Amino acid sequence: MLNSSGEAKMVDISLKGETVREAVAKGSVMMQPETLEQVKNASLKKGDVLAVARIAGINGREKSPRFYSPLHMIPIDSTLCDFDLTKADCIGITSTVKSTGADRGGDGTLTAVTSRH
Repeated sequence: MLNSSGEAKMVDISLKGETVREAVAKGSVMMQPETLEQVKNASLKKGDVLAVARIAGINGREKSPRFYSPLHMIPIDSTLCDFDLTKADCIGITSTVKSTGADRGGDGTLTAVTSRH
C-alpha cells in the first residue's frame, strides 16, 4: 500500500476487530492425459505427487510473508489444499485458508495454490 506521498507502508489494522475469515484460491496444472492417469494411479517414479503437492501448498502458505511485503503475520487456523482430478488433461487445485484475527488470509491462499507442485 502507498501513502499520499507515494511511499510504501503497511496497513494499520490495530483498530480492526477479530473475525473468522476464509479465503479460497483456485488454479490448475495442464498435462498430458497419460501423465494425469499416472498421477491418479500414483504410478509415477517420483511417488505420490499429490501428497507432495499438498505439503508444498501448506508450506508455501507459511512462507507468504517472505513473498508479499509488507504482509502482516497472520495467525492461521487451517490450510487445506484439494485436487480435482475429474478433467482429462488437468488437475484443479483449490487452497482454503482460515484464520481468526484482524486481517485476511487471501495472500496465503494464492501462495499455497501456486507453490511448486
